[in-house]
Amino acid sequence: MSKFFPLFVLALAVSVLPGLHARAQQHPVLSDWQSRLANLSCGAPSQTQFDLDALIAISAAFARRDVSTMSDATNFSPTEFILNGNRIADAEQGRAFTERFLATNADSGEAFRNAIDTHQQALCPVLDYIAGKGLYQIVETQVNVRTYYQPQSELAQFLLNAHGCEAGKVDGLFGPGSRRAWNSAAANSSQVRSLATENFPDHRMLLRWHLLSPTRGYAIHPQKT
Repeated sequence: MSKFFPLFVLALAVSVLPGLHARAQQHPVLSDWQSRLANLSCGAPSQTQFDLDALIAISAAFARRDVSTMSDATNFSPTEFILNGNRIADAEQGRAFTERFLATNADSGEAFRNAIDTHQQALCPVLDYIAGKGLYQIVETQVNVRTYYQPQSELAQFLLNAHGCEAGKVDGLFGPGSRRAWNSAAANSSQVRSLATENFPDHRMLLRWHLLSPTRGYAIHPQKT
């Protein structure tokens, strides 16, 4: 190995670090989300890349609001942009918009941080499922089917069916049949709380039930429509 190679690596690191620091200063909220996800180290078997689109989807899931409503709070709506098949990650101002989206909807960040502090890597299957569903599919369903749709409700249906609870179609809408299945499971478990009529399963309910442990052996893949 050339004696100059270590010097080259050092020079490269020195040149890159100021850029990373400047980026963190310019988009502090986005950088915090990305740093927390990186530190979580979901790793194998998780292969999901948490890009800007995934961060927006995860933020909406933790806020339990639809993406369009959260975007309206920023005074800029990317709904049409997304539904035309475009990705926030590929947009010229993608990082700036994501920073604005996350900063404006600060309650999602608080819920996200609390979830990581409480559950650590146990949260990875939920994050993977949300990101794997894809921002386009989430927004399309929220706009054209039900505004309250969230991928974690879909994941709950998947897990209920895997346990023989007959939640019905895995569509995330969590209708009366899915609610009956959940409450039936709750009646037979000290770990599961029943759902009120207006409520839907969230990450806390799923993780409290301990259904997402990798040792369960479930291959969880988002339903694509």
